[in-house]
Amino acid sequence: MVLPNTSPEGAASVAESIRSAISDLGIEHSGSEFGHVTASIGAATWTPEEDSEVSAVIRVADEALYAAKATGRNKVELSPVHAA
Repeated sequence: MVLPNTSPEGAASVAESIRSAISDLGIEHSGSEFGHVTASIGAATWTPEEDSEVSAVIRVADEALYAAKATGRNKVELSPVHAA
């Protein structure tokens, strides 16, 4: 999802709303440690004028997703591209 003209806090808020809405559906999932479907979301902030190529934002968002999964799942992890 691309959220132009959105602050990191705004992007994190949107991602958290999505994560929460999915969890609140209460869809049973016996293979989940939570007992229902949840979402781990990786997000990255990117300023084209300041940061590297667009491929970097995809890579950093993917890394943030794996960090969210590795640190407990069912959460949002936000990372700036320039930190990569």
